[in-house]
Amino acid sequence: IACVPTKRLIHEAEKGSWLYPTDYEKQAEAYKAAIARKNEMTAASRANMFNKLSSLPNVTIYTGMASFVSKDVVKVTLPDEVIELQGKKIFINTGSTSIIPAIDGLKDSKRVYTSTSLMELDVLPRHLIIVGGLEFASMYASFGSKVTVLEGGNKFIAREDRDIADAVKETLEKKGIEIRLNARAQSIQDTADGVTLTYTDTADGNPVTIEGDAILV
Repeated sequence: IACVPTKRLIHEAEKGSWLYPTDYEKQAEAYKAAIARKNEMTAASRANMFNKLSSLPNVTIYTGMASFVSKDVVKVTLPDEVIELQGKKIFINTGSTSIIPAIDGLKDSKRVYTSTSLMELDVLPRHLIIVGGLEFASMYASFGSKVTVLEGGNKFIAREDRDIADAVKETLEKKGIEIRLNARAQSIQDTADGVTLTYTDTADGNPVTIEGDAILV
């Protein structure tokens, strides 16, 4: 769900931008096919890694729900039994989860996505609104989406040197990406055919409303 699948989609997006630079319908078809190929790749990769591990004589894989009984004992609930495993060292390697910001209406919306769930969407958004984040902005702009990035601060990628930030901003804007600074997201509401996001412009305190097809947080 991270590095390899996104790089695959970035490659697919660049290829689509060469073939169909101004045809949304064909871009949307290419996007759907790209998501399917990405899913095939990740499924094959998972199966390959599982088989490599399970074939090792000193490795046993249990597919179940684990919880600690004590500092050196883990209980594993399997479909038909419960077992306990004891070890001097226990490593928890569960990956990460997305941080969901406290925006009114976000949890009720059917058009809000995380970086994980957006990569499962096989319908190309005509207008993707991104609350932070640039890799997906570049990718979806190449696929053919209109992309608007909302940045809460008054500087674009504030932690980078200004000459680097300015060069990145110029490159993204040449791809048609709109970057709005001082945009503090306040509320989200689904509409009949899309989604509306309201943010506060922290420079002047005024509310601003923007409409799109999907929102990435």
